[in-house]
Amino acid sequence: MLELVAIAVALIGTAKAAWQDFKTSFIDEKITYSMIGAGFSLTLMNTLNAPIELALAFTAIILAAGYFFLKQYPNITPQSKHGGFFVIFLLIVPHLLKQTQAFGPNVDYGLLILSFNGAAVIFGLGWLLYKTGKLGGGDVLLYTGLQLLLPVKPHALDGIILPYVLTPDKLFQWQLLSDIGLPFFLSIFLLSTMLALLGSSIVYAWRLRKLKLKPELLSAGLGLVAVIGFAYVMNVMGASLKATAFYAIFLLPSALLLAFRKQLMDEVIVQKVTIAQVEDEDILVLDKMPQAIVKKYSLGPVLTKSEVEKLKLIVKKEKITKFPVAKVLPRLGPYVFLAVLLGVLGLDLFTIILAIA
Repeated sequence: MLELVAIAVALIGTAKAAWQDFKTSFIDEKITYSMIGAGFSLTLMNTLNAPIELALAFTAIILAAGYFFLKQYPNITPQSKHGGFFVIFLLIVPHLLKQTQAFGPNVDYGLLILSFNGAAVIFGLGWLLYKTGKLGGGDVLLYTGLQLLLPVKPHALDGIILPYVLTPDKLFQWQLLSDIGLPFFLSIFLLSTMLALLGSSIVYAWRLRKLKLKPELLSAGLGLVAVIGFAYVMNVMGASLKATAFYAIFLLPSALLLAFRKQLMDEVIVQKVTIAQVEDEDILVLDKMPQAIVKKYSLGPVLTKSEVEKLKLIVKKEKITKFPVAKVLPRLGPYVFLAVLLGVLGLDLFTIILAIA
């Protein structure tokens, strides 16, 4: 029953995040913090084998406390030290609880460790990517919340579609893979990344349609050679035509768009904007700024409030009024929601591979 609650929270949270990300390119921290809070609660309740009534009550209390805290302090901005403390807490606490047998000897500490330690790794690596402008802060928190909510593959909804997708022998193989206990986040991340790769390629191709195309033929050729080489390797390994076509659907569009990488950066993704047009956590493209200015003001790629203050100082002292900002970046929220929806129905990447093999 608690698994169904976790699935519901994950779907509702990622659906809201997806819609907001699609509309605004921003994910409200109230959504992601609520998912993280609910994940903490449900993991603890699962570990303790708590009754459903107690689990729901405890989760409701945590969510209510978080809601009123964020309402009281809406502009709170976590610092690196807070992120570091969060990671250390997630890494150490479950092991301490296990060593001290704090919850008794008959408790599933393995689930607690997998959930918390997995979230620590995801958040820690995600935070580094966020600080270098490679991943949005909302995406990092969204992934962390999903790991806490669904640390292992949920099975409550497997019977809805799965028997109609896999033959009995492949269903048996799928069950063996599921029993290995791989983190559910792994399949979500892989599938959402592949979907984002395909979706972003389509979006960028649509934006290129009205521009005078300036392809880089060498990059295009290398991309096509890579796809053809991959298809050849799959054929040698005995992969089916369906499996080869499946991967080609995702790889070919992105490989072709390599030919327009520079044009996309110059004419689509990066825009020159004023301070007033900068949005919270926009990405400043440092290699398109005068490097002397970047070094002098120690500019970072993520335009937090402190970085925007530096830009204001540059406007005042250096007379630079517009800055190169990556405004048209892939929005991961919708792809994460789709990957979670497919995953809880049993249609994760491993299932798809089995179905088309």
